[in-house]
This record gives sequence, structure tokens and C-alpha cells, in this order.
Amino acid sequence: MDLTKGGVKNIMEKQYDIDNYLRFGDENMLPLMVVHEGEKVRIQGISGKDDIRQHLAELGFVVGAELLIISKVAGNFIIQVKGSRVAIDSSMASRIFI
Repeated sequence: MDLTKGGVKNIMEKQYDIDNYLRFGDENMLPLMVVHEGEKVRIQGISGKDDIRQHLAELGFVVGAELLIISKVAGNFIIQVKGSRVAIDSSMASRIFI
């Protein structure tokens, strides 16, 4: 698997740009796309333009927040965050790092 800048790896049948994966300088962070139903995880980073990060923050997706994955179907998620259940699609999920 190529983890160099510009490389691409396949995560959950979705091509994921590894540039976002390495943006935060912590090789231990993974995109939310790799978690399974029932798992609890904590957000370590969020990528994307300011308006995308702001939208996710308004939904409760901020660094340090604990998430419970309620449902995952075809890359789309229902996630419990800060006492609420929120649905996000795969494009938003791919910007959240755990």
C-alpha cells in the first residue's frame, strides 16, 4: 500500500485521497470510514475547507468528541455525537479522522 503524498488507497470500496490522511502529521489517525457499527471512537482531526469544518462542528463533530457508530450502510453513517443522532454521507465521513 502506497502511503506517500499523492498516493491512493482503497478504503471500504471507496477511493480515498491519502493527502488528507497525512495532513495532520499523525500516522496513527484513520478516517472514520474504517469503523464498524457499535464502535466508540474519538475525533482526532477534521479536514476540508473552512465551511465544511464549520458545518461539521455545528453538528457536534469537533476534535475530542466521542462518537458511537449506530449504523453504517454503503458508506453512509448514523452516528451518536453529544447526545444526538446525526446522519452523514461518505464524503463527510471521509473528512473525520479518529
